[in-house]
Amino acid sequence: RTDAYGGSVEKRTRLLGEVVAAVASEWPAERVGVRLSPNSPYNDMGSPDSREQFAAALARLDPFALAYVHVIDGAAFGFHGLGEPVTLADARRATRHRLVGSCGYTAESAEEALAAGRADLVAFGRPFISNPDLPDRLRLGRPLAPPADMSVYYSAGPEGYVDFPLSTV
Repeated sequence: RTDAYGGSVEKRTRLLGEVVAAVASEWPAERVGVRLSPNSPYNDMGSPDSREQFAAALARLDPFALAYVHVIDGAAFGFHGLGEPVTLADARRATRHRLVGSCGYTAESAEEALAAGRADLVAFGRPFISNPDLPDRLRLGRPLAPPADMSVYYSAGPEGYVDFPLSTV
């Protein structure tokens, strides 16, 4: 892009700042969260300066007293391969906001990220599909069901979405 929203790292964070400012003008900023995916290849995201871009995006958010910044920091679901991946530790060094990490965490790696101070919270998304009782399984150390096939994520009916069994172990 060559307009006011493309080109330099600064210009590429402009829309983020404008959207957050607009949302925060309607709701208190402390009730607003932002989710960033610095490593994702989805829709051809990523650039050779993705680490610089991500740091600039976090800096753009600094003026706002956001509830949290959710960073999809892992590469478990793909990586754009342009430069080094951004880590949750990178995000922690670059922002003062509460951080939510996600992407491929296990109970153990989530606990470690929390204990090390890299995250304030860890989110689990996909594991909930095949483990409707995920919090209990994690708390009790029960095994997780195999990951659900993505073809059932958005089915037209209950099959594959609400029919995964609860743990009986």
